[in-house]
Amino acid sequence: MRTLVRDWVGIPLPRLRLWAMLRTAMTELPAESAAAAAAFAGFADQAYLTRTARTLAGRIPSEILRPGASGAPA
Repeated sequence: MRTLVRDWVGIPLPRLRLWAMLRTAMTELPAESAAAAAAFAGFADQAYLTRTARTLAGRIPSEILRPGASGAPA
């Protein structure tokens, strides 16, 4: 399965899973605390969510959600 995902999507399966977890956490953040959003998305803790956001998106979750920030939801 890992090979198929890498060939079809172009990124390794573990990284694809992290993107999915990050997306889930970001949808929860406006209404929940960062710790609650991290737990809901399957992160071990808030720090892991923050490190993952910084690694994948180049920003911490609060920067991603800030209005007017590049890549922020409208």
